[in-house]
Amino acid sequence: MKLLLADLGFWVAVAVAVALKIKASPTMSPIGAVVTVLIALGAALIFTQPIVAFLALDGAVYTNAVAALVALSAEHLSRQMLDLKIMELIAAWRGKK
Repeated sequence: MKLLLADLGFWVAVAVAVALKIKASPTMSPIGAVVTVLIALGAALIFTQPIVAFLALDGAVYTNAVAALVALSAEHLSRQMLDLKIMELIAAWRGKK
């Protein structure tokens, strides 16, 4: 497996994925954009290699693509969470929404 922090391809894949998602949502505040970027980056760092291993993919080939998909997914989920009001979030957590 590649060391993700030292891999330039990983950083490019995550940066492009996050930039595209932020550009696609112009109503997001700057603080919201920073939060979603940090969540996307953290998710990509934490979950990319376990997903590649779980799916038995060739790490040399698929690591950057999986990192981009994880970053996109995490950014989307965090943006959805930021849009929810706290009571809606609690209702969703309890399964009432």
